[in-house]
Amino acid sequence: MNPLYDLVALQSVDLEIDRLERRKATLPELEELRGLHERRLGVEAEHSEISGQARSIDLEFNRANGELQVMETRLEVAEKRLFGGGMSAKETENRRMEVESLRMRIGEQEAEALDLMERREELTLRLSDLSAELEEAVASEKSLGTVVRGIWGEIDAELTKRRSERDLAVAPVPPRVLVVYESLRKDKGGVAAGRLEGGTCGGCHLALSESERQEAAESDPARCPHCRRILVF
Repeated sequence: MNPLYDLVALQSVDLEIDRLERRKATLPELEELRGLHERRLGVEAEHSEISGQARSIDLEFNRANGELQVMETRLEVAEKRLFGGGMSAKETENRRMEVESLRMRIGEQEAEALDLMERREELTLRLSDLSAELEEAVASEKSLGTVVRGIWGEIDAELTKRRSERDLAVAPVPPRVLVVYESLRKDKGGVAAGRLEGGTCGGCHLALSESERQEAAESDPARCPHCRRILVF
């Protein structure tokens, strides 16, 4: 191995970068934040749906109330005609039937308006609860988001430092060796190189015979005959 570069040292930096990136992606707080985010979206969706229902009821109530006012005006006119006299028996009977019909319809319309008011009150109470729940969900998500961003900032600072170290460590490595190293890192769980110490491969921890060590030393880069990782002498 060329003494100008050390793949084990490079690998140590790469493993630390892997660890930091993995930690950044798997923070327990991040999973909790996702849960809070989903919760907020759910509350917002229900709040929006209930608000829509409330607006629909308001429109129905305005319609029912408008029709009620029209019928009350018609009833007032019909009653004045009925009790004012001066009509034939047939006209009086027709007017009486009209008054009874209007009173019945007004009663039905009042019942409908009352039902709409009760439903609107229920929705108003639910909206109040949802608004409080939404406010709490937003505050919780914002608070934890601040915590996560703070941790990420610390991790990113450390990653920047480690990547600078990597730039220095990788600079003297020949491109053809680096290609082998990167390929092995993908296939070997991030451990592409091992130092040969006491006749044992630092990658797979298996002992190499004298002939195996000699054979490995003659290749470039040197490879462990057992695990095929790069051997650093």
